[in-house]
Amino acid sequence: MNKEMQELNNEYIVSVYCGPQPPIEIDGVLYPDRIKEEQFLLLKDLGVNLSYGQCDIMNSPTELYAFKALEICDKVGMGYLVKDQISREYCSLGKEFKGYKYKDYRTLTEAEKIDLDERFRQSILRYSNYKSFKGIIFVDEPGTEMFDGIQRAYSVFKSVYPDKVFLVNLYPYNTNSRDFQFAVWQDDGKAELREELQFKVDKTRSNYDGFYVHNIIKKYKIYLDEFFSKVKTSIFSWDLYPFRDWYGYNTLVMRGLYEIPLIAKEFCEKYDLKYWMFLQCGGLWDAHAKVTTFADVQLSVSLAMALGAKGIQLYTGCFPNDCLPKKTERSGVIDEFGRTTNQYDFYRYAIRQLKAVEKYIISANLTGVIMSGEYYDRTPSVEKLKELDVTDIYKGKFPIYGDYENTTPYKEIVEVIADYQVLVSCFEKDGKSLYMIVNTSPVVFTSTTINFNSNYNVKLIQAGETMCLESNHIDIRNLPAGENVLVVFE
Repeated sequence: MNKEMQELNNEYIVSVYCGPQPPIEIDGVLYPDRIKEEQFLLLKDLGVNLSYGQCDIMNSPTELYAFKALEICDKVGMGYLVKDQISREYCSLGKEFKGYKYKDYRTLTEAEKIDLDERFRQSILRYSNYKSFKGIIFVDEPGTEMFDGIQRAYSVFKSVYPDKVFLVNLYPYNTNSRDFQFAVWQDDGKAELREELQFKVDKTRSNYDGFYVHNIIKKYKIYLDEFFSKVKTSIFSWDLYPFRDWYGYNTLVMRGLYEIPLIAKEFCEKYDLKYWMFLQCGGLWDAHAKVTTFADVQLSVSLAMALGAKGIQLYTGCFPNDCLPKKTERSGVIDEFGRTTNQYDFYRYAIRQLKAVEKYIISANLTGVIMSGEYYDRTPSVEKLKELDVTDIYKGKFPIYGDYENTTPYKEIVEVIADYQVLVSCFEKDGKSLYMIVNTSPVVFTSTTINFNSNYNVKLIQAGETMCLESNHIDIRNLPAGENVLVVFE
């Protein structure tokens, strides 16, 4: 088994993509240096145990801030993933990106590749003596044309530090074919697209009772198989921001929030991986990404735990310099001036529950999921959404694709009754059952009764608080939108 980040395998990863940012002046506005101890302490108090470099980059003009971040993380007891500009040389297709332009890696001679490998090895040695150094955030959303370079860099990195994280964040399933092959930041729109990734009309895209079983998923699996067969990393990471605002309906949830974990389960089993989910923290960075509400945040954290993720990644963690000057976007648990936001409060509440249950679920095996009750999100019917050509919205039940849904009776549960839809996931740990109950609605409370086949001593954990009882059933009244309860059989 891959031993990446062994020291953190006994706790749930709570990470921020974009840690505190270096100072910068834009349009006459001076944004302060946020790489300060108090900023990292705010994150630690939130429950964060891993911060990623973003605009504090090794082998760039801001590398002194990367070293500073490592020093502070050493002091406060937080892990840190380094961002190193050398990674762009391994991923370059010869196109300029953020002011840098490197030679196309595919055209390098073996001597040039050996020289790059040695420079990368020496760079790692410069910052790897910090106890907070947990690995590297190597690249975000690469295309298949970059996988050979990434594989080469991965081999170099692992030859130096086999137990550290080499994190590559991959695309979600709903991107376009050119991104799968070239990545948006290296695509010039001219190079030829591989035949197996080319778009063909998919007649199942409006089928709300099933899954994207044809072109979209087929292409996505080609992309994932090609990556994990080449790059033997142990973490499957992707980003999807599912809380949207279309046609004035601001309680829409994209189906990918439920569907991509099914793909992750398949690939985690196939390649011996764990998966970390990116969670939306704020929004307005594109035409439809709404600013997340309290219920949105609770739902995303609840589903990450209930569907077997071993880590969450907040985007954005701290508002990043490369998104400035800010016009409409409101994102991050810490803003561009170092102040906490309402997202901080939302996540603090959700992570309190995560920390209360992590000792039960971090090493538990997810064996199945069931749904009960009618879903409600205050949006139009499936038919009306189709008329608006909004076809990717979750409208209840569980996607038929994949094998998460439990087809055999649970050991203790005989019946689940709910006012509005709940998801009930079953875990097993040391021969005992754990059940996580999630209110899947982003807008309404629900109540549920779960009947058992006998009397049991159970422990209920909700909102970070624990209650013990002996009974042949449990009644959960007024479970808030998006929130969860863990049921532990003693």
